[in-house]
Amino acid sequence: MKSFTRFLAVMAVALSSITAPALAQEGASASMKQVMPYLDTYYKIPPSDRTLIEIVHRIKSKSLPESQIKAWYEFEGKKVELDLNDRGELWQPPSLETYEANPRIYTNIAMGDIVLATRIRPDIPMTTSMSGDDLRKCLVEADRGIKKVSGWFAFLRPKVKGYHIELKPKSTAEIIYADGKTKKLKVTTMSPVNASLFLDRDDLKGATEVKFSNAPHHMRFED
Repeated sequence: MKSFTRFLAVMAVALSSITAPALAQEGASASMKQVMPYLDTYYKIPPSDRTLIEIVHRIKSKSLPESQIKAWYEFEGKKVELDLNDRGELWQPPSLETYEANPRIYTNIAMGDIVLATRIRPDIPMTTSMSGDDLRKCLVEADRGIKKVSGWFAFLRPKVKGYHIELKPKSTAEIIYADGKTKKLKVTTMSPVNASLFLDRDDLKGATEVKFSNAPHHMRFED
């Protein structure tokens, strides 16, 4: 395990192996705390220390595409639909009050077909220009925040290495430094519709801006 983000993914697999029988028995449903682990611990981090990071819970099916997944819960007599993005990720978690009430979450995923995952992700606007200050601050918040969430597992977690960024193929990207120097970033084509690059935290030292020819569409921390 190279980082706590990977630990969360491992724990998600372990969690899914624990909750899968319950999901099968209950018809693809589980308590909110099973579906969204660590959320209460995350909320204990002062808001000022998590301005550029977010905890993300993913609800995935082994057979359904993410665009067809639906999840919801009932709270105080109202049905609440979970707003999942095109990767099945919930970017706007429920309030701590709702989380402590621990309502049951239901999905349209077939029994035994559900996969759960939890990660800490960057929460930086994905535009054609990203501030060097924000990118550095985000990494500091990630290191501190993940350590707080990880508890006694913190000693296993090294610092985040940087960012994995996804964007359109044939896009270009470069780092601009305070002294006027620039550094082009290698963009690797992953598919006809997707490409990626690695932005090393060491390369961000002295950077004022990172520019992209096309705005990125996905961003996560790199182990």
